[in-house]
Amino acid sequence: MRSNTFKYSALFCLLFLQIAMLGAEEWEFEQEIFSPRLFLHPFATYLYDVKQVTDWELHQYADTQFRMNIGSVSLNRLNTDVQAQMNHDLNDYFTFRGRYDRQSFQHWPEDKEIMSMEMEARVFPWFSVFVGANPEYDKEDVDAVAGFMIADSTRTRYFRTTLVYEDFVYDEKNEAKGETKREPFGVRWAMHPWNGDVRFYSEGYWTNGYRRTFSAGDSLDTTQLEHYERYALIRITRNSKGGSLYSFDMRFDEYYDHDTRLDTDYSVRRSIYLYQCGFHWDLTLTEKTRLKPGFRYVLLKYRERCPENGFFNTDILYRVEMLYQLIGVWKTPLGTWEGGCLGSQRRIHEAKKFFFGSDPKWEQKLFLGWSWEFVNNAFLKLSVSHEPSIDGFGGANMQLQWRI
Repeated sequence: MRSNTFKYSALFCLLFLQIAMLGAEEWEFEQEIFSPRLFLHPFATYLYDVKQVTDWELHQYADTQFRMNIGSVSLNRLNTDVQAQMNHDLNDYFTFRGRYDRQSFQHWPEDKEIMSMEMEARVFPWFSVFVGANPEYDKEDVDAVAGFMIADSTRTRYFRTTLVYEDFVYDEKNEAKGETKREPFGVRWAMHPWNGDVRFYSEGYWTNGYRRTFSAGDSLDTTQLEHYERYALIRITRNSKGGSLYSFDMRFDEYYDHDTRLDTDYSVRRSIYLYQCGFHWDLTLTEKTRLKPGFRYVLLKYRERCPENGFFNTDILYRVEMLYQLIGVWKTPLGTWEGGCLGSQRRIHEAKKFFFGSDPKWEQKLFLGWSWEFVNNAFLKLSVSHEPSIDGFGGANMQLQWRI
C-alpha cells in the first residue's frame, strides 16, 4: 500500500512539475523591475507556512522530500519553486544524497536550476565526510564539492560545511577561449543545532567568485568578466505551551556581474542586493481557529553600468489570515479553510536621492485558501487571490510538500 501511495504521489508531482516548467519563462530583470507585483506575490502571497519550512529544514538530511510552490505572477508568467531532496542509506557506512532545485523567482536575473549528487561516508556515528558534484550538460559548469557533517543519530540536529570549487575544469572544457584569472572557491553551510521548543537554523553560501578573460582573435578586443552570487539566512522559531508558533528570520542575497572590454571604455556592471527581515506568528485562539499575522521588510538595491546609476526599492509587507479547521458530522477533519488580507507599501528611490523617493504606493490583496495535511507526512494547499488595486484576476497558488 505504501509503495502504491508513493508511486501515485510521484506521478502526481511529476505532472505538476512539467506544468511548472512549461509555464516558467526566463526574463530579464530590468524589464519588470517596476512591476507592482514584483514583491507582493512571492514574498507575501506565496510564502510557505512556517511549520512547513521548519519541517523541511529539520529533515533535509534525514529523509527524502519534495515540495513545489506554483503561482501566477503576471498574465504570462508563473512563479515556480520546485525542490527535491533524496537521502538514501546504502549500508551502515555510506549514504547517497541527491538534490534538485528550480526557481523562477522575481529577484534573480534569470531562472535558477541546480542538480547535485553526493556520496557520504560515516567515519564515526556522529561524524561523516562527503564528496560530490553537479552533473551539468556543459562540462565547463560542473562544480566539485567536499565537506563534513556533524549530526546526531536522527540527522535532524546537524552542522554541515561544504567547500565548493565552481567550474573546476572550465579552462579545459569551455568553447569560448576563456581563461580563469581568479579561481571561484566558496563555502556553503547549514546548521540546525537543536530541536525543541526553540529552534535555530542558518544556511548560506559565500564565494569570492570568478574572474575570466576571453580572446576571440586578433581583430577583437579581449574581454574580462567577474561574477559571484552569495546569500545568508538565519531563522529562529519558538513553540509556546499553548500551541502558538513565533518565527523571526533575516536573509541577504547578493548578485554581481561585471563585464569589461579591455582597452576601451566599455564596461557594464550590475549588482543586486536583497535584504529581508520578517516576523510571523501562528496564534491558537480556539480548538478550531488560529490567527496568523505577519510582517516583512524588503530592501532591494539594484545598480547597473556604474555604481552611481541604479535605485533602491523598499517594501513593507503585511499578512493577516484567519484559519478555521472544518470538522465533519462524524468528527472527521475536512481540511483547513483560511482567508486573509495582504498588503504592501512600496517605494522606489534613485541611488543618489535615497531620501527623495517616489510617493509610497499601497497595494492590498484578498485571498481564500484550503489546505489538507495527509496522514503520511504530506501537505497540500490551494488558494485564489484578488488584488483590487490592479484590474483583473489576482492569481491562484498551489503548494505541495511531502516526506517519506
